[in-house]
Order: sequence, then structure tokens, then C-alpha cells
Amino acid sequence: MTRRKVYLQPVRSKLSHKHLELSVFNPVSVSVLDQLSETNGAKAYTELGDQDFYLWGVRDTENNRKGWEQMKPGDIVLYYIDLNRLTLAAEVIKTIDMEELSLKIWEPDSRGTPFSLLYQHNKPIDINLSWPELKRKFRYRENANIQSFRRLSLEQSDIILNMLNISTYFDFEELEMEPSILEDIDSIGGADPSISETMKEELRKSRIGQGKFRRDVINLWKYCSVTKIQNLKLLKASHIKPWRDSDNDERLDPYNGLLLAANYDHVFDGGWITFDKKGKIVFSEQLSAREFMQLGIDPEVELENLSDETKLYLSYHREHVFFK
Repeated sequence: MTRRKVYLQPVRSKLSHKHLELSVFNPVSVSVLDQLSETNGAKAYTELGDQDFYLWGVRDTENNRKGWEQMKPGDIVLYYIDLNRLTLAAEVIKTIDMEELSLKIWEPDSRGTPFSLLYQHNKPIDINLSWPELKRKFRYRENANIQSFRRLSLEQSDIILNMLNISTYFDFEELEMEPSILEDIDSIGGADPSISETMKEELRKSRIGQGKFRRDVINLWKYCSVTKIQNLKLLKASHIKPWRDSDNDERLDPYNGLLLAANYDHVFDGGWITFDKKGKIVFSEQLSAREFMQLGIDPEVELENLSDETKLYLSYHREHVFFK
């Protein structure tokens, strides 16, 4: 398990308040990614997904980069807008270093420096933490104020997490990650002239759960295949037989897909859970029952109304992906 860290992000200047309106109070439209160069556009879609997103960025200075490089999914960012209170909190999803995207969303500072060290987070929630009270707990000077992006110590992070009733540990980082998505995308088509550019584009999108593959999987399942969550923004179209192991037809086949909430998608994709012939969930012995519970994985869930085609793909998953 990974210990969460807490970051403080001051929002003091008129420019930063403008940025707050553009990408924190309101999500950034995913259409902005279409305005990027081909390379950056593909990278941004891979990293940020195909839905509108919340984003912040800091200048690429030595101190900022040191803290930003240590930022991991599951860490918490507190926006320090009011001198006396911390009023917004968000959970980090992804970090990405991309000056071009920064300049498409925000104007640079007065010296022309862009805010290129980016971090995506979920929709922020309103909080009400007293800064004077935190200063006492942190043993800061009475007149201390946060002037720049800062990572708190683990002890300070734990104080805030306890005050917000957020768990101090996050589990996803230790799960084994799949091979590079960008490598897979770059491999599409190769020297095969029979694959049209339109087909290549759909294959690229299918690799990251987008495009026709996602639409068809949504049409097939309607909601999360296991939790029945209906909010599509929370769900990912996940391949059962891994994209890398599939032929081009299988890569776009909706029966080779499950529509999953993020926690189930991650452990299914990593081989830590699978489903038996009747659709009942099966846990890998390489993680403990407590770890599955902490990840929010319900031992009673199952897939319903399985088609014969999906059963075949699940058989492959049990045999070649699942960690027994």
C-alpha cells in the first residue's frame, strides 16, 4: 500500500483565480486535446482520457518539479484560496508534463512562463479547514502563509487526512502495470497497407477504451458490468483479452469488453481478479482479503447474462492474464 501525501496549492493572484475558473471550478473540455500536435494529442488522450477533466499546473521550477515528480495517484491537493481557510480538496489522478496543453488552457505568467507541470484531479469538493488551527498543529509561526506549491510532510499529511476522514493509504500503486500504452499505439498498422487510416484510428482509440469500441461496449452493457453504476463518466471500457494479445477484429469486438468502475477495471486489467464460467468473481491469492476490501472490491459481485462470445474471452483471461 502507498501512503497518501497532501499538497497545498495557493491561489493568490488574479491570474491564478482566472485559471481556477477555467479548469478547477469548471472542467476543461476534452475537445481542447484535438487542438494539440499529433504527438501531444495522442499522449494527452492516453493520459487524460476522453472525458472532460479537471486540471491544474505549476511553473517548471526546481522546487516545483521536485514536489510534482513525487505526486502520485491518490494524493490529495488542497487549494489555499482564502488566507484563513482551505476551502477545496481534490484527489490526484495523473501527472503530465506538457507545455503545449498548458498554453491551450491558460495564459502564461507576466514573464511568459507557462504552467507546464500539470496534474489532473477529480472534481474538487468543498472543505472548511482553518488555516490558523493547522498552523498550530504544524507548529508554524503565527504569521506563516503558503506562498507556493508545497508538499506537506507525512506527519502533516496524516493530520489533514484525519481531519477530512480520508484514508492515509492508497493501494493502486503496487499493482503491476500493463505494458506501455504508447508503445502499443505506435505499433498499430505497421507496414500493413491493408489497414485503412480510419481503422488505424479506431484501433488506437480502442487501446485506451475510446471510440467505437467504447460506444459498442456501452451499448452492450449499459452500465458497470459488476457494480451497476450508470454514470458513464465513471466507467471504462476494458478489454477482457488484452489489446496487445488480440487481433484487430478482437480489439474492436464489444464482446471482448467489460464496462467497469475504475477500481474493478484496474484489478481486472492487472490480473488480480477474474470471473468464472458462471460470471462469479474470483480473487487472486497474491493479494489478501483485506487488500481487496480496502480497494472496494465486493466478493459477492458477478457478471450477469454472459454471452457465449464473452465467455470465450473470459476463458482466455482466466488462463493467460489472471494471477492464480
